[in-house]
Amino acid sequence: MTVARRMAHDRGAADPISLGPALYAGKKVAPDAIDLLAMDHLEARAFFERYRNAEGPAEKLSVTARLCKLLAAHMQVEEEIFYPAAGELTGDRPMIARSEEEHDEAKAIIEQLRPRAEADAEHDRLVGRLEQAILRHVQEEETRVFAEVRQAGGVALHGLGAKIAARRLQLLIQSADTPLEERQMQAANETSVSSPVNMSDTDFAPVDPEEARKLFLAGLRNIHALAENGLSMAKRQAERVENYPRVEARMKQHVTEKERQIERVEQILDRLGDGPSGLKDSAAKLQANMGAGMAAMAGDEILKNSLMDAAMAQMEIAAYKSLLILGQAAGEIDAIRLLQASLSEERAMAAWLDENLPGTIMAHIQLKSAGEAAKH
Repeated sequence: MTVARRMAHDRGAADPISLGPALYAGKKVAPDAIDLLAMDHLEARAFFERYRNAEGPAEKLSVTARLCKLLAAHMQVEEEIFYPAAGELTGDRPMIARSEEEHDEAKAIIEQLRPRAEADAEHDRLVGRLEQAILRHVQEEETRVFAEVRQAGGVALHGLGAKIAARRLQLLIQSADTPLEERQMQAANETSVSSPVNMSDTDFAPVDPEEARKLFLAGLRNIHALAENGLSMAKRQAERVENYPRVEARMKQHVTEKERQIERVEQILDRLGDGPSGLKDSAAKLQANMGAGMAAMAGDEILKNSLMDAAMAQMEIAAYKSLLILGQAAGEIDAIRLLQASLSEERAMAAWLDENLPGTIMAHIQLKSAGEAAKH
């Protein structure tokens, strides 16, 4: 039977750095609120990475100041806008209270960092504590809070995203050294995005749950094959990047993540009664396609792998986001939390790859310039 099910139009999330000015100028569609907040999480991870790679105390202090402003604005918009909506929607007030307590822990560390004028060992220790607190909070929020909000449904996440983005921009402007009028002028001038199509989150579309379930199962088989290929690639790279220790460490971490992702998909498929034959067929077809793509790419191994990893991460992000929509349409609510966890891992990997690609390329050039083995 075909039923009318409320479905959110997934317009995607923008880069949090450019989103605010675009919204301020009225030239960009608001993102899904959850996607926007998740992108903030990735930006925070990137700042922590930059801090670890900072060249000298001055850069550390600069990165710390920007990180604290980002986190302060992010936490405030969550507490003012997202958490009240999430609590109302899910009815899980204790979950929201725990999130606010985690914010309080991070805020206390930020208050210790802000007045510091020296990036000494104590400063490093505080930044390390802040990172651990934020990572714990992100894990809880992305795998539980975000998942429960999506499961509950019935909320205009793009409308909520517009409110969050506008308030976030206001807070960042207030915390900036540049005068308000100048920042507003920059916001209007920096945006050249064409006017969006008017789409409403409250539109109802006819959805046949059985058709959605078929697509959901096909998508699960495909993402299982993608993850299997990703696992094989990550294992090979982790064994062959001895000249790139940071890449090696991150690929070993990604091996563990891919194994978890495969287990989650298999858990969902087992519950849905899908046999292993479909998984085998999908994996074989994808292996052939991916192999052809890799063979067509030229260049040294580390560069080829870096490009392939970035492409794979974006492909899997798109696949997981599609599965969340299909799972909702099919009424497979129990699967959403597992898939959200995998999506969060892939977003983190994509952010790491983007942040570290310049350094990997430079290391490659330096090794070749020194006449050393640079491919891996």
